[in-house]
Amino acid sequence: MKNNYFNMQQPKYKISIPGSRIMVIAPHPDDEVIGCGGTILKGLNQQVFDIVYITNGEKGFVSEHAGTAEIRIQEAVNNLNSYNNIHLHFI
Repeated sequence: MKNNYFNMQQPKYKISIPGSRIMVIAPHPDDEVIGCGGTILKGLNQQVFDIVYITNGEKGFVSEHAGTAEIRIQEAVNNLNSYNNIHLHFI
């Protein structure tokens, strides 16, 4: 019997994100983009995003550098703060 796996058409999905407000919980700055970047882009013009950072990311390097947390926080603010519908929360 012939395998038609490669001849099948891929289904086209229309993905919508329900609701008007979405909370993204990230371990530290930059993980919101790594884990949910596609979702954020998909809803960028339609939803309000609250991005909650659990830690400041200061332990993210093998050798701890002074100011690592401040750098990560500033990068997150610089990258996402220009959007009116993205609100950053640092715990």
